[in-house]
Formats: sequence, structure tokens, C-alpha cells
Amino acid sequence: MILSTRILYAIASRRLGKTEGIIMPTMLRNIQHMPRGQHGFIASTYKQALTRTLPAIIHSLNRLGYKEGIHFFTGRKAPDKLNFQLPYIKPKDWSHYMHWYNGSVVPIISQDVPYSSNSLSLTTIIGDEAKTLNYSKLEDETFPAITPMAYFNGCPWDGAQTFVSDMPTAKSGKWILKKKNSMDKDLIAVLEGLIVELYYLKQKSTDSFHYRRKIAELEKEINFFRKEAFLFVTFSILDNLEVVGESYIKDRYRDLSLGKFLTSIMSYELKFTEGGYYSALSEKHYYSAYDINFLQRFRKSDGTIDYELASKTKFDCRQDVDINQSKPLYIGCDTNISINCIVVGQPDYKAHKLRTINKFTVKGGRMLQEVCEEFCNYYQPLPHRQVVFYYDHTFLQGRSGNSIERFYETIVRVLKKNGWNVYPVYIGQAMAHDHKHKEIDSGLKRQKNLEPAFNRYNCDDLIVAMENAGTTISKNGWEKDKRDEKLPDSEDNPVEQRTHITDAWDTLYIGCNFYRADYMLSGVSTSIKTN
Repeated sequence: MILSTRILYAIASRRLGKTEGIIMPTMLRNIQHMPRGQHGFIASTYKQALTRTLPAIIHSLNRLGYKEGIHFFTGRKAPDKLNFQLPYIKPKDWSHYMHWYNGSVVPIISQDVPYSSNSLSLTTIIGDEAKTLNYSKLEDETFPAITPMAYFNGCPWDGAQTFVSDMPTAKSGKWILKKKNSMDKDLIAVLEGLIVELYYLKQKSTDSFHYRRKIAELEKEINFFRKEAFLFVTFSILDNLEVVGESYIKDRYRDLSLGKFLTSIMSYELKFTEGGYYSALSEKHYYSAYDINFLQRFRKSDGTIDYELASKTKFDCRQDVDINQSKPLYIGCDTNISINCIVVGQPDYKAHKLRTINKFTVKGGRMLQEVCEEFCNYYQPLPHRQVVFYYDHTFLQGRSGNSIERFYETIVRVLKKNGWNVYPVYIGQAMAHDHKHKEIDSGLKRQKNLEPAFNRYNCDDLIVAMENAGTTISKNGWEKDKRDEKLPDSEDNPVEQRTHITDAWDTLYIGCNFYRADYMLSGVSTSIKTN
């Protein structure tokens, strides 16, 4: 923060204090040094912005003494009677803006809205949780919107970029790490030297004209280098040891896999291996499908967005535009003591694709019935409720809680109770890992089988789990590495990002390819069914 370079990319571990230690001071610096400018804050989706980003921003601002309704307003223009200044470029719609006392505005930008940055002239940009951002969209839409203004000529932070994230573990977030190659270490060393020189000069400074001129010249030189400097930094939890304490680090080391501990806690960069179970999975298999008009549900009578209501609202399928409402939903499931999962897709056999449109998980003692209820609640607005349910031999075994039902019977019962027409399709013994990998790999490479496509935002945990799924050799031969499943659930290694959920997707994929239910729905079944 002392270096205060114009461009900053920071990788910081969990519990380091990214929001209050980096994001908030940087935002306030930009707002106060460039009044009446547009200081963008970008998120991957409005859902993320409404439920996580904005509440965290406002909470941190309150802790720093800046109060909503006094220093700034969110989702609306400040009342005229308060005489807030206006920005140089006035928004037509204030509903996604913060309006500050000095005329600065902070547009909340979401990547799930096509070209959401295109109409803006941004003075600065800040991105939190940067590993979730789509870099192609940043390049095409956001970076070109950063426009230096004559009003701020001479300010070293005109056009500033700040992106902060914990260590990315998915391929889609690796773009941040490539930014380290943009840093000129010699330039940073010069800037450090000048700042130290200024410090010592001020220590011995008198009030003479000579010293004031020397300080002014040195500050001008420092700001010149700040404007040119690109800083890439990495912080591990050890940089915050005095705050979090030694026991926190010991607990994380005990509870996490070594890989998770090294990335989430120690900010250690792990290299991806080509031998991952879904090694052909890449950015080209992801897509966005949000209908931003769903935000109209949260408009108040004055036309602004009710962010408090939106942050407390559970979203449903009305925000998704990738659902073919004339076709059934297809699901695959996984169940065990730590987590229960449903993965939702729709095959398009003419286009030779399987769109994975959503995922549902429950944990913490919640059972199969609860994840089914979550599915039903989310898709309750659909006019036609048909679902094809694929399951393998593992769902013929065990019991769900205290019930005598088999697992597949529980799913069928709950879905039917909620008004769904259910078509259960038994796919037999689960396919061997090595054979299943070949079938999935061929689809990912567009060689045969349906090509997978994933809704980037609805399937975020599934994508992380798939990108990090490794392989191992066991007594059964070559298979998916599932050793992580035995570790306790934690914030740093959530169970919903492990291989459990990938097994649910595997079932869906194998079912859609080899047990086509479209025949069954038209009265001709090639599937094996159980009673």
C-alpha cells in the first residue's frame, strides 16, 4: 500500500484480510484522489455482487467510518438536498452505482451481462475474487473501457487496475499468475528506493524552502514511477501470523489435504498435470446464460434496486436462459454421509451436445431428500415438470437416514410429491474408471459421444472439482483419485469441490450417451429399468 502502484495484482491467502487491507483502501484512494470519476468494481455475476461483494464492501466501509446515507448511497443517486457533486459522466440508470459525496461513482459491473463494460468510461477498475473472472471478457470489454481523463492529468492512479484473489486452483483462473511476467522488478526497486529516500528526508526536514522544494521534487518523481509501475505480489498466511495465530495454521494443516493447504493457506502455486481425470476440459467448454431482467424483481418504487432484499433472496430458474422448457431435465446424483449432489443437464442430440445447466449440493447432515427439495424449489416456476433420473447400482443399496427406502426410491418419491413426472433409468453397474475416462475424454475432444458444455456460474463448484480431479493407481488399476473425499469439510477445502459431485456428473453423462431416454419418452425404451 506504501508503494501504491497504478497496477496491482495480488494473490493473498484465506484470512489475510484482502477486503479491508487491500480492496477498501485502494477504492477510497481512487475515489478521493479522482473525484467525480467512475471507479468500476467488477464481479463475475450480479448474483455474486448482490449476495457477497456489495455486503462485504459496505460492511468494510462502515468499519472504516464511511456510512451509507451520509458519505455514499448504493443503488441510487444521492438526494438533491445533500448537495453531493455529480460525476463528469452521469449514469442514465443509477441502480447499479454507488454515489459518493465528492461526485465519484462506483458502477457495479457484472460479466454475466454481455458488453456490460462497453458503454462505460472507467477511471479505475477493481476486481475482487479475480480468479472467478473471465479473462477474455476483461480483454474484450473491460480493459478497453478504462479511459484516462484530462481532469486527472498528473494523478498517478488515473487508469488504475487492482485485482485481488486467493491462489487459483482451476485452469480458468490461471490467467492471474501469468501477470507476474508483466512486472519490471528493477522499476519496483527504484520506486522502493525513492520512497525510503523521501522518508529519511522528511525525518531531517526543516521548514526551509530548500527542503520543501526537495520533498516536492521527490514526491513528483515517486508519482511518475507509480504511474508506470506494475506490481505483482503474493502473500501467504504467514504474512498475517500475528492476527490469525499459530493454532489456525496448525488446524488447517491437519484438516486439509496437502494440495489445498499449499494453495489456500500458503499461496503456493501448484502446476497442473496433463494426467488429470478430465484433462481435456478447458475454457471452451464453458458458457454463460443469465437473464439480467430477473433483477427487475428487486426494483423499488423509486426505480432503484433493493440490494438488501436481493442479498436475502434465493434465486431460481427464471434467471437461466439455457433451459429448453419443452424438454425434460436430466439428472445424475451422488449420495454419501458428507454430501448429497444432483447435477442437471439437457442433451441436444441433434447438435451432439450435453449442456450441464446446474448443480445442487447439501451437506452438514442434510440428506438426499433435502437436495431433492432444493432441486424442486429452484425449478418450481417451470410450466412442464418432467425429469429423467439416471442411477447406477450404488443407488440400489443402503438406506436414506432412518427410512427403509432405497436411495433411488427416495429421489423418485420426493420429485413426484413435488409434482414432477419422473422417468427413472437404471444404467447398471457403474462403469470402470479407465473405461469411463475414455468415453468422457472422447466427448471433450469432439471425437465421439456428446460434447459437454457447462453453465459457468451455475456449475462453479462442479467445474473446480472436475479441473482438479486427479488420477491414481490402486489395486483396481488406473482410476480417479478420490482420496480427498475422506478429509473433513472446511472453508478452505469445501466438500462440494471434491470428486463426489463429479461422480454425479459422470452418471448423467454415461446415461445420456448410452441410455437415451428420448426413446423412452416417445414410447420406445432401450434402457434397463428396475422395479
